[in-house]
Amino acid sequence: MHMDRRNAILKSLVAVLLVFCLAGASGCGKKAMPSARSKTRTFTWQDMNATAVEKCINFKGTLAGAFENLDGIQLELDPVNGPEDCPGCPFNPSQKVSFSPAKAGFNAQTGTVDFSYCPAPAKAYRWRVIGQNIYDAAKAATTVDKLLPMP
Repeated sequence: MHMDRRNAILKSLVAVLLVFCLAGASGCGKKAMPSARSKTRTFTWQDMNATAVEKCINFKGTLAGAFENLDGIQLELDPVNGPEDCPGCPFNPSQKVSFSPAKAGFNAQTGTVDFSYCPAPAKAYRWRVIGQNIYDAAKAATTVDKLLPMP
């Protein structure tokens, strides 16, 4: 009788483990990176340009899509003090500056931004601008890095 009870317990344990294994293998839950539920929540850079104005840089750009979801702007700068830019080199910004939509001169009707920043002196800067979305799951809008020679 003692052996029958032991076998019954063992069979029950095996059955429970089998159920858990099947539940885990069935793919319960989403296993992909989160993304915006709707493309109507995202925006992209239509254009973004930088102009050297004395020792400062003026940035002007336009967002396309759901730009009303702009939460802020991050400017990334990599000073270039050598004789030439390195187009194949990775972009490693040493300066990162955040702007609220208001500080970035954001126009909620047109999706344009217009702001200036005065970095430490350098011969040129590699730069890029990131538009951060109010929805954490939505991908940020990032420009490609560009080179701006300074006067």
